Amino acid sequence: MTPSHHVVATEGDVAAFLWFDGGMSCVVTGRTHEARLPTVAQAVDEQVRGLAPDRRQP
Repeated sequence: MTPSHHVVATEGDVAAFLWFDGGMSCVVTGRTHEARLPTVAQAVDEQVRGLAPDRRQP
C-alpha cells in the first residue's frame, strides 16, 4: 500500500479509508476513529497480497 494514494473520509461516527494500488482500489469502513483505519487497511492489503500469515485452523 502506498500511503500517498489514499483518501480518508468521515460522516458522523463512520470513517472510510480508500486506497489505490495499480489497477485495484480497496476501501475499509467502520464505526471507529479515522486514525485507526490505516492500520486496518494495512492488514487488509497484506491479506489481499498474500503477505499475511494464514491464521485459519487446520
